[in-house]
Order: sequence, then structure tokens, then C-alpha cells
Amino acid sequence: MKSNNYVVIVIVFLMISFFIFNSFQLINRDYNNYEKDYSKSYILIKSESNNYLWNNIEKGIVDNCETNNIAIQILNSDNTGLLSQKELFEMAVAGNSNGIILSGYNSNEMEELLKKAEDKKIPIVFINEDGASRLRDTYVGPNNYQKGQKSIQEISKKSNEVLNILVIDEYNSENRNLLIDGMISEINNEENINLTEIVSINTRFNFENNLRKELDLHPEINVIIGTGIYDGLNIAKAIVSMNKVGEVYIIAYDNSEMTIEYIQKGIITATLFTDGYLVGEEAVNTLNSINEDNISLDVFYVPTTILNKYNLKTYLDGESNE
Repeated sequence: MKSNNYVVIVIVFLMISFFIFNSFQLINRDYNNYEKDYSKSYILIKSESNNYLWNNIEKGIVDNCETNNIAIQILNSDNTGLLSQKELFEMAVAGNSNGIILSGYNSNEMEELLKKAEDKKIPIVFINEDGASRLRDTYVGPNNYQKGQKSIQEISKKSNEVLNILVIDEYNSENRNLLIDGMISEINNEENINLTEIVSINTRFNFENNLRKELDLHPEINVIIGTGIYDGLNIAKAIVSMNKVGEVYIIAYDNSEMTIEYIQKGIITATLFTDGYLVGEEAVNTLNSINEDNISLDVFYVPTTILNKYNLKTYLDGESNE
């Protein structure tokens, strides 16, 4: 009787094993077919998460890839925690993708990896921050130098009073250097505008107290420009807390709902921003042009939008009709 039970157990085991094996084969076959359906594969390396600009860039890339039947892998240095953007870039170059999209931040440190990508004929597109490398194929994003110029032009229209500017540069990256260079070039063309100081204040830690110290040291400051996308909001909140609304012009670099609300209230003077979704779309279009037609522009500038109290209603009406 026991021997019969053993036989039954063995048969059942073999049947289960056969079913599992066939299931894995089916899954594997379907997965391979799914992979083969893609025309190309790209990699996006995000430098920031929980950031509406980068989220919009990612959405533009993903939507464009889906439309064009392209596989997209997203690597995020914020999510991995242990791996830096450079290390993720190294992993991406070691793979066999048809193109890599990443920020040009710290591009000088990536020269060796960029050379490896060039040797493997993997096209590289920098987005949002141009970096300083001849080894990338194309830059897609705002003209940061021109953006800096436009910031000062926007302020210069306000009045004939003497304007003394404080620039807050949280990251001191290559992108911000271009932005600030653009500001300085325009300030030099204006007789009534002075650059008082450029300071590095981390907007996430004890920002208000540090800003208060700067204003105590330089009471003549009546314009504050933050170079990060959330700096304008932090400056605005600090100015409200210090009861200095109306005493300081604020230039921001984002189109978040709260920034728009502060413009409506007259707290933020103007904001300059680039459509992140369009940056993502054009980054994919650029890689497609390189792969399919071997055509590569050195730069593709995505337009910068300027919002102030005079054109804000038109902008909001346009957004609601989309």
C-alpha cells in the first residue's frame, strides 16, 4: 500500500514539475517576444525625485517612447540611495542601450564614461543642464545664459530706482554658472542695477535665518533671485515671514501652483520656466534622429516662458482650455 502511495506522490510531483517548467517557458517566451517588439531601448538617469520638473520631463520621455514603441529604463540616484548619478551612468554605458538621457551636471567628472559611450556608439543627450563636455551629442533644454539675461531684463522694467541684487546659488553647478553669467552680462548693461552678492544658502535648512542675516548685512538689497526651481518659493515665504512684502522684488524659476499664487498676490514679481514635458519629448526625438538619420544638433533650446502679473491671466486661461 505504501509503495502505491509513493508512486502516486512521484507522479503528482512530476506533473507539477512539468507544469511549472512549461509555465516558465511560456513566461520566458512571452517576455522575449515582448522585448523583441521594441524598436529601440533608451535609458533615463534622473538626478532628482519628488520634483515636479523632473517628473514632467520623465512623463514627456515615457509618453514619447510609448508612442514610438521604444523601451525606456529609468534610473534614479535619489531612489537607489547608495548609487550616485555617475555610478548609474557607468551602469548605463556598460549596457547595450540605443541612447542615454541625463543631466549635464558634473559632466567634467564623467569625461571617461562619456568617451566609453562614444567608443560604443551610444548617443548621449544632456537635458536641462548643458554641462561642459564636447563628448555629449546634444543638449536639450533651456538657454540658461539667455534665461539669466531675461531675469534682469524683467527686473529692469519695474522702475528707474537703483536695484541691488542678491543671487542665491544653492548648488553652484555648471548650469547655474551659465545662468549667473547671463545675469552679470545684463547687469553690466544697466546703469541702475548692481550685483550686491552671490551667496550659497541651502534652501532646505534654516533658510529664513540665513537670508535675514544677508539682508541685515546688506539692507540696500531690494531684488532676490534664487537659481533653483524651489528657491523662489522659499524666498517668498521668508519675505512674508519677515514682513518685507513690497520691499523686495523676487524672481523665481518654476511654474508651480504656489508660485503662481504668489504672483497673483504680488509677492513674487515674475517667474521664468521651461516646459519639462517638452524637454522630455524633444530628448527622445533627438535620440531618434541620431539613431535613424545620424543627424545631431549640438543644442536644441526649449523656449523659456516668463510669467508676471500682466500676462498671468492669459496663461491661466490658456492652461484651462488645454
